[in-house]
Amino acid sequence: MTMTELTSPRLGWTEYLTPGVYVEEVSFRAPSIEGVGTTTTAFVGPTLTGPVGGMPYGGLPPTGAPVAGSPSGGIPELLTSFGDFQNIYGGFDDLALSNPGDPKNRNYMAMAVKAFFDNGGAMLYVSRVFANKATGGTIDPGVASSGTPAATNIVAAARFPGSFGNSNFFGPAVPVTVTLNYGKIQQVANLPFGSLLAVPPAAAGTAPTLYSNGGTSQFESNAATPAPLPSPLPSNLYLLTVKVLAMGANGQQMVFDNLGLDSNHPSYIGSVLSSNPPRHIDALQNQIYFIIGSGLNTAPALYAALFGTTWVDPSVKPVPPAKPAPIPSQSFTLTGGNDGAEPTANDYTSPLRYCEPLEDIAIVATPGASIYTDSINIMIGGLIPHVERQRAYRVAILEAGPNLLDSDYENVRAQIDSIYSALYVPWVVTPNPLAKSGTSIPAEIAVPPSGFMAGIYARNDTQNSRQKRLRTRLFSGQLTLNATSPLPNKVYSIPWESIAFVSSPTVVTACGEHEQRALTQS
Repeated sequence: MTMTELTSPRLGWTEYLTPGVYVEEVSFRAPSIEGVGTTTTAFVGPTLTGPVGGMPYGGLPPTGAPVAGSPSGGIPELLTSFGDFQNIYGGFDDLALSNPGDPKNRNYMAMAVKAFFDNGGAMLYVSRVFANKATGGTIDPGVASSGTPAATNIVAAARFPGSFGNSNFFGPAVPVTVTLNYGKIQQVANLPFGSLLAVPPAAAGTAPTLYSNGGTSQFESNAATPAPLPSPLPSNLYLLTVKVLAMGANGQQMVFDNLGLDSNHPSYIGSVLSSNPPRHIDALQNQIYFIIGSGLNTAPALYAALFGTTWVDPSVKPVPPAKPAPIPSQSFTLTGGNDGAEPTANDYTSPLRYCEPLEDIAIVATPGASIYTDSINIMIGGLIPHVERQRAYRVAILEAGPNLLDSDYENVRAQIDSIYSALYVPWVVTPNPLAKSGTSIPAEIAVPPSGFMAGIYARNDTQNSRQKRLRTRLFSGQLTLNATSPLPNKVYSIPWESIAFVSSPTVVTACGEHEQRALTQS
């Protein structure tokens, strides 16, 4: 029998996942001090989309108070690939935190995540930072929507704050579209609760007769005096569902098909695409949700609100040169989403705090924070205290800003006094994933080194061992270094006795003694 087991080096236990008899040798001696694994990392910073700690999935209303009953996106999500990041937090596209063209708008989080996995990282938590804009004392939730909810209307809204939720984010507007699906049917006994049937009108341009079984197996019409479904069944009886097209976080169109219009339907549109969907993965990846008015609580009422009261029998072919009637649909154009303001140290407090219960995190970084105006306070007042907590068992990867001289790096280092942190400079020049031929978009951009270094930590731990210090390691995805000093490019690691030198554009040599000691002494 093959033994399947799950081990946790941090906690020192083994859990057996298959039946069998196993023999373990347990030592009663005091365990020796050993290094802590560095395979699991947490990144904290702004992203295009995705859950925000402490904010309901449906965003915040203008009053700033959470929506009653809405779940909050507090716990960071564990990612095992860059594809996971794209499906939840979006891709490489720039944010709009400052004026157009400002380097602060660059999506440093996405670049760091890509560098982490390219350089050997395997497990990563991401905690999103979002700084609400305040205008005239009113908190701007930054959530895009198609209008104002009312009892008799339907509103589509972005699930998370960000300009990504706007229909025109990728240029020409790509609205959320709800399209009617219809197919002839003659077997209705096994249809689920909440199904909707329709008999087209005898005269074009009038209302169809709708039949719904609600929470029972009996279909009744939507007339003032409900009538049962005729027997035998009409030859032109149709089963109605809807299809929703919306943009996904990865930039690809998401399709939600065969959704019901009755709240009793197992795939009711108001449940699958609600502010609080039944599945957690839907709450993360479905970028939009619908707010359905309280007066639209029946399938016929919701059908009429979406597609009107008229319908043409699709089986009737028009006489040329007349064209077939278009398939009934409704579009929702989302506007009003924004990426918030430039974050400060206070905006990093809660996202860092949500990482505290996750004991498997060993490395924490804030990619791109060094370019913000409040960078020093983010580092000294937020990140370092987070890793210095008692029994935190983690260290911080720090970074300085881009385009600095050696003397500037020394000034940054002089403000830091922590044995649980490592400062790496300079920034790394890497290919720009947004570059296009014939445009002014630069082909190369400078990004912080934190994503590269976190991936190298994880790779060293996986390929060698947690006790083995970092030695010469290749950077993956790096072209050169963003250095303005004529002196040798240095990668400083605090304190000074632990220093790494970049010996060529693609090689980093790091002793790693301090980082390992910090983890061990925790």
